[in-house]
Amino acid sequence: MALLLASAILWITTGMDIRDVADAVQTGVGNILGNVDRSFGAVFGERSNME
Repeated sequence: MALLLASAILWITTGMDIRDVADAVQTGVGNILGNVDRSFGAVFGERSNME
């Protein structure tokens, strides 16, 4: 939710085109979720090797 709110504020203050904002949000959220997914994979992969 915070990312979407920050995006809306950026859109309003800079006057960016809404399509550019949508592309930036999609890219940013995708990168963040990709990093979180890799982190969880590393944690659970290490845990399964311990058992």
